[in-house]
Amino acid sequence: MQKDSVENSWLQLVAADYGLQVRLDGPEQGAPGDTLVWTAQVSWESAPQPWLIMPQNALEGRGLVQVDQNINQQRVVSQGREQAQVLVNYRVAVTDTGDLEVPALKFTVAAPMGSVELETPSQQFRSETPVWPYYLAGGGALLALLLLILYFKKRLMGKQRLEQKHDRQAQKLISRFKLLQKRVDTASVRAFMQELADFCADYRKWADVPENDPAWQNLDQLFAQVRYGGGPRDSWECRAHLKDVEKLLQLNLEEENHE
Repeated sequence: MQKDSVENSWLQLVAADYGLQVRLDGPEQGAPGDTLVWTAQVSWESAPQPWLIMPQNALEGRGLVQVDQNINQQRVVSQGREQAQVLVNYRVAVTDTGDLEVPALKFTVAAPMGSVELETPSQQFRSETPVWPYYLAGGGALLALLLLILYFKKRLMGKQRLEQKHDRQAQKLISRFKLLQKRVDTASVRAFMQELADFCADYRKWADVPENDPAWQNLDQLFAQVRYGGGPRDSWECRAHLKDVEKLLQLNLEEENHE
């Protein structure tokens, strides 16, 4: 046993002479669902013969689950001296919250003169539930509310524009009807009836009167006769038809007010 102790001490001195060391680098905080990487770096001054680095345990503990591990080897020059490095990368999934502990990682270094054990100190890791999903949810709700307000605002503005356009069209129709009332005794019968037919067509379109409305069917027949050479031949007939149209307008207006 004393021989083993002396041999281990000698190996430790040899390892120290080559500058053999290990350090662990990684994040200090995260959140459940994160997949993070810790890197253990074992380094020493280049030796005549290669050394073999063998990890002895996984980076796992409460709330930490190792999902992958890979090893990379490289040589670098530092302060004029060549140095060998072995990088052991641990991919770890965070599954819990609170103060978690990154366990001490153990390595066996197999060298021609024997094997040396290395160990990293344990580290603390803080895992907290992220708050950004709540901000994101709140921001999404606010955005939805703003879009809803904008939609109704545009809809209201569109309705107002339609009403304004509807009112302007109504004023034009009123002016046209007043002009027809003034010209009923002076205009030619055929021209007057054609203007009256055009007015009725525009009014029905403006008031959204159905094409098959029975109250307007007699006028439709009359206007068709005028178009094809028949219809009234005297201005008194024009006055009578103008009154018929006026009655229909009044009837339609009363129906709209009733609705």
